Amino acid sequence: MRGVLTAVLWMASTGLAPAETYSFSVANGSWLRIEQTLIHCDGQRIISGRVPPSCILTEPAQAYPNHKNDRSSSGVTCAEGHRIAFYPNGTLAECVLAEEQWFDHTGFTLLVPGLELCKGRVRFDEGGKPDC
Repeated sequence: MRGVLTAVLWMASTGLAPAETYSFSVANGSWLRIEQTLIHCDGQRIISGRVPPSCILTEPAQAYPNHKNDRSSSGVTCAEGHRIAFYPNGTLAECVLAEEQWFDHTGFTLLVPGLELCKGRVRFDEGGKPDC
């Protein structure tokens, strides 16, 4: 018992916390297209809800800005090791763009309008417009 308590106290004092996985759906677009966001983060699960307001990515992730006015837009690829933030509805608020963006090569999705000019940290307004 003492060994377990020592390990827990050591983890708490060093700031180490287990990685957590979050998975949530976002309804986007005028056709209510459902997009699945799956992220892996450092830190402990946030008990208050299914969408973390913010965390540090442990691997690259595809996330979706709000694009209800442009149903053909895709998500963006966010870089590991950096903070990612979401609005309460699950749409992307902020992240550092990965050097390589993943796209749906079926021809049915387009780059988020305005994103082609962005590098590094990008913030998205509640309507999904990037600010870089």
